[in-house]
Amino acid sequence: MKEVVGQGVDMTRYPGWAGVSCKSEVMAAWLLRATLVEGILTRREGEVLYLPVGVTEPADETGRVVEAVAGALRLWRGYAGATCRLPRTAHRS
Repeated sequence: MKEVVGQGVDMTRYPGWAGVSCKSEVMAAWLLRATLVEGILTRREGEVLYLPVGVTEPADETGRVVEAVAGALRLWRGYAGATCRLPRTAHRS
């Protein structure tokens, strides 16, 4: 999970859940919705997205969770990059 997410992952707070630290609550909420669309039970506390992994999930289900998060992160990066760029005229001094 850490290799795919590339961000802080906490496996200790809640057994069976991986907490993924996001850069903002907006990012966490966006990723929550994107993973829910993929049929992944997901929850959020502030800037942390919690995903089911571990002892209660079969290995193939954990793989599906990781794939869904990887896809959601790719979409987020495209979305955030498109909405966070300033127009060229804004760069003038």
